[in-house]
Amino acid sequence: MPMVAALVPEIRTEKTPTWLLLVLSHFVAITAWVFAMEQVQAVPRERRIAFFAGFGITLVLANMLLVAVVYQFVAEFPPIVAGCLFFLTPVYFLASIWSSARHPVIYVALAIGLIAGPLFYWLAPGIRHSAGRSWRWDACLGGRTQLAQAQGGPRMTVLEGWWAYVFIAIAGWLATDIWRWLGVLAGNRLREDSEALNWVRAVATALVAAVIAKLILYPTGVLEQSPLWLRLGSVAAGALAFFIGRQKPAISIATAILVLAVGLYALGF
Repeated sequence: MPMVAALVPEIRTEKTPTWLLLVLSHFVAITAWVFAMEQVQAVPRERRIAFFAGFGITLVLANMLLVAVVYQFVAEFPPIVAGCLFFLTPVYFLASIWSSARHPVIYVALAIGLIAGPLFYWLAPGIRHSAGRSWRWDACLGGRTQLAQAQGGPRMTVLEGWWAYVFIAIAGWLATDIWRWLGVLAGNRLREDSEALNWVRAVATALVAAVIAKLILYPTGVLEQSPLWLRLGSVAAGALAFFIGRQKPAISIATAILVLAVGLYALGF
């Protein structure tokens, strides 16, 4: 919701219909939001809707295609490659948010999110396993037919089997999009130069920063076995290169990934 509310005043015009913003809100995710907030100021206002629509829709379709193609091969990636690909996400988010910040409060929000996110993640260990419980619940719904057969119970009909997937799709869609719609309605009431919008941007930035910190401190896959000092050292090296290289995100990202790859290789990954 905060990301949508922060983006809407940046891309709308006086003639933009609300229904169009509601549709486009479905494509607001962290990657699309970070990129749009970084680039949208360079786009004429009357073309910003088309700009975000093109990028957001392309990003979703590209991700679907990439997952479909790579999914069966990703387990065969060398550990160093897999680890570096995972690490691209938090490093890119971090460098892009810092370089695109247009108000001092964004830097404060970034710092708060980076600190508070891991702190609450550590204080509330139940959050770590909530995704696992959700996955198991979905798996139970989807695998009900096999479970019934294994226990000698009645078999599900085709309609009953598909209904479970329809339920999951609708519930998953409503659980996220209803908050996106509320973000559209809230963002439509904000002026681009208002302090309220700066506050919304700060909240959105802090939430993204918490995700960044979680990915760095509590990663999954190959990086879960890597030492914390290597991950933090890679981020620090990327930050140093960022400021030395005149705040160019590409320089920061390349440096962080290179340091991580060298460290993983030295450690025998």
